[in-house]
Amino acid sequence: MELNEVNDQAGQREVIAENLQANVLRELNILVKDFKEDRKKHLQEGARLMATLAGQIGNLERARKAYEKAFREAERAVENYQRADADLNLSRAEVRDIRFPAVSQ
Repeated sequence: MELNEVNDQAGQREVIAENLQANVLRELNILVKDFKEDRKKHLQEGARLMATLAGQIGNLERARKAYEKAFREAERAVENYQRADADLNLSRAEVRDIRFPAVSQ
């Protein structure tokens, strides 16, 4: 009788193990696969965003350099105009040409 009871318990454990494998483990494997695919997609998206960020930082740096160059040129132009305006040997037309070089050309 005791041997039959142990055999019944072993059979019950076997049924439970089969149910776990059939239901729980299958679902877990599907979830693991989905998570791996999501992780791969997110890593690719992160790499794409990092590349975009690096490109935008490069654009920003080029724009900053262009702005600094234009600013220096504008400062030089203002200094040249102020020097010309203070120079009593230049006529008003020459001062105007220095102030508005595009108009005189």
